[in-house]
Amino acid sequence: MGNTLQPLLIIVLIALLLVRRTRGRVLRPDKLLTVPIILIAIGVVSVLPKLHGFSLSGADALVLLGDLVICLGLGLWRGFSVVLYRVDGQLWQRYGAVTVALWLLTIVARVGLGLLGKSLGADPLVTSGLLLVLFGLTLVVQNVVVGRRAQTIG
Repeated sequence: MGNTLQPLLIIVLIALLLVRRTRGRVLRPDKLLTVPIILIAIGVVSVLPKLHGFSLSGADALVLLGDLVICLGLGLWRGFSVVLYRVDGQLWQRYGAVTVALWLLTIVARVGLGLLGKSLGADPLVTSGLLLVLFGLTLVVQNVVVGRRAQTIG
C-alpha cells in the first residue's frame, strides 16, 4: 500500500471508529483484537517488500522509539478512558470526550513525529510506511485494556 494511501485510509478508519464508538455499542471481548490484528497483518505485508536493502539509521531508530511510546502510552490511556456501562444486562462501551481527545492527540503526535523524522532524514518507510502497523498496535493496546476492564466488571 502506498505511503500516501495509508494515511488517508487511517484517517477514514479513525473517523469511522470515532463515529461508531461515540454512539456506544455492545462490548464483545472475543472480537476486540480482530480488526487491530488484521490492520497489523496488512501493514506488515505492505512493508515486507520495502525491507530489502533497508538500513536503520539513528533518525529511524528515534522515530521508531517515539512511535512505540505514542502507540503504547496513548493506547493504554485511551483504554482506561473508554466508558463501560450496562444496558439490559449487557456490557457496552462508548468513547467519551476524553477518548476522542486522546485519539486526536494520537494523530497530532504521530503527524508531528513523522514531520520531525522527515526533517532529521528518517527513511519514508519509518516516517509513514508503518502507519497501519502502528494504528493496529495502538488499537491492540487500547482494546486489551478495555477487555481487562470488562473482565473485572463481569
